[in-house]
Amino acid sequence: MPRHLLLLAPGVIALAAAAGAGQTGTLVVSVSGFHSASGKLLVGVHDDPDAFPSKPGAAARSAVVSAREGRVEFRELPSGVYAVAVCHDENANEKCDTNFIGIPTEGTGASRGAVGRMGPPKFDDAKFSHEGGAPTLVEVTLSY
Repeated sequence: MPRHLLLLAPGVIALAAAAGAGQTGTLVVSVSGFHSASGKLLVGVHDDPDAFPSKPGAAARSAVVSAREGRVEFRELPSGVYAVAVCHDENANEKCDTNFIGIPTEGTGASRGAVGRMGPPKFDDAKFSHEGGAPTLVEVTLSY
């Protein structure tokens, strides 16, 4: 959580939370466009542009659920700017398989319909604001 120094009086400094910090809410990720209901969904909620979507281990939150569910909820997610990456792990090996040059061979998708050109989608194209309080709904359509 980002913090800022606040000068209260000469010589007196306190840490103050950024505006809106501490607000949490539910993020609902709804996935469509499946080839089949087999396998799993690998869902990553990223807050780091440098890790999106190529470093799933660096996601702020992640989930692995049955593809039949088609939906994931992340409760008590702090307010902030995020991007979601989804992979339809049809063979249920809990990784997004790629070919020899790194192109996914399983369905993938990102928030805001972001798609990559000559590579993965960019964080700025997929980012959205999650304010906390009321649930935030993000719809992701898979491409194969």
